[in-house]
Amino acid sequence: MPGTSTAGLRKDTHVPKVRPYLFYDTAISLCTECLRRVEAAASRFFHKPAARVSSSEAATLAAVLPNPIKMHAERPSAYVLERREQILGQMRALGGASYLQALEKESRSPPLKSAAHR
Repeated sequence: MPGTSTAGLRKDTHVPKVRPYLFYDTAISLCTECLRRVEAAASRFFHKPAARVSSSEAATLAAVLPNPIKMHAERPSAYVLERREQILGQMRALGGASYLQALEKESRSPPLKSAAHR
């Protein structure tokens, strides 16, 4: 296109190497805080560690997330129960626990070597 330059685009898309590290550091911090909160919720509402929470209990916690002040995991309303069933359906559609186990296994396996490294 006449009069169009890509020089500005290249300059604007250059990201210093420090920035991605800051992004990942922030993401890890947020995930760590989220895991602490999940553990606290499991303990508070179900009196057990998060690792022992059932699918139904996990779906109940997910159902109250939009507004945990108004919605309660320990005494779910009809809406929360309906939402829990929708979430359980989504969990089953993904493959349930086997889906999570496959993701975990995939994250532990070593990366495949590319053709260039063979």
